[in-house]
Amino acid sequence: MTAQIPDGLTYEGKRFPLLANPLESYFKQHPPRPKFAPRSSMNWCGYTAHWEITERRLYLVGLSGRICLRSPEDGGNKSLFCGIGHKGACEIEEVGLSDFFTPSTGIVFADWFTAEVRVT
Repeated sequence: MTAQIPDGLTYEGKRFPLLANPLESYFKQHPPRPKFAPRSSMNWCGYTAHWEITERRLYLVGLSGRICLRSPEDGGNKSLFCGIGHKGACEIEEVGLSDFFTPSTGIVFADWFTAEVRVT
C-alpha cells in the first residue's frame, strides 16, 4: 500500500501533517462526493486540504484538487483515477476552495467536523 499524502494543519504558527480527513465528513453530509481525480497513487482521495486551528476551532483554509468532468457511459470502463465509468481519458479540471464553498473571509469554519484532531 502506498503511503498517502496527508492534509496539512497549522496550529500556533507551526505546520503539521493531519492524521484525519475532515473534508470527507463534509462530503458524507453533503452528497454526492465530487469525482476527484488523483494525481498519483499517493493521493487516492484526489485532493489535499489545509486546515488551521484558531481559538479552538477548525477552519479549512486551502483546498487543491482535480475533478473529472466526463459523464458515465453505458459499458464504459472505469477510469483508474476518477472511478467514473467512461470511455477514453479523463477530462480534468483543477479545483480549489471557492469551487465548493463561498467563504466571505477566505476560510471556512468546519462546523461539520466534531471528532478529535490528531497530529504528529
